[in-house]
Amino acid sequence: MASAAVVLAAAIFLSYPTGQTLTADIDAVVAAGKVTSNQYNNDYFALTVTADDGVIQAPSLVNRDAQRARLADASSNAKMGEKRYSVGLLVDAQAKNPLIHSPEQYIRAVRQQLQKDGLETVREEFPIDVSGVAFVGAVMKATVRGNVYYRGLYGTFLNGYILSFDIKADTPERLTTLISTVIRFKTHSK
Repeated sequence: MASAAVVLAAAIFLSYPTGQTLTADIDAVVAAGKVTSNQYNNDYFALTVTADDGVIQAPSLVNRDAQRARLADASSNAKMGEKRYSVGLLVDAQAKNPLIHSPEQYIRAVRQQLQKDGLETVREEFPIDVSGVAFVGAVMKATVRGNVYYRGLYGTFLNGYILSFDIKADTPERLTTLISTVIRFKTHSK
């Protein structure tokens, strides 16, 4: 009889809301994204990516087991010159990455891996505001067949995910312009 009371008490305790919000699975996150013309909107993250003079493909990669996705790729129509760019929007479930404790740690790990792959670090991890949301960024330089381009890595934790942008452009200044103009987060009133 006492054990039945303990089981009942445990069931009541475990069913009581704890204030934690559940993270949507990757399928729900992907489904929250829509492409309209040259814009990608994702209601789960309350964000919009706009490809001025460009196109957007979404999603380009989904890994359900790893709870990871490349939600969108935006790229300019320009194939050469300073108007050329690409923006990748990636998400990784924080629950699948328990050793990553901060956006800075995540960006550092990605930067160090790219460095091993031959890219040169131009700017190590730094804080940056992206449309009112705190991110950590890093800038890399790549040389492919004598052509130089720059790669900006930007990440934050949002709604149970590591949300990151991988931006490529011809100059570091263009990266700064793109991160501040292409991405918009909607504000929520509480």
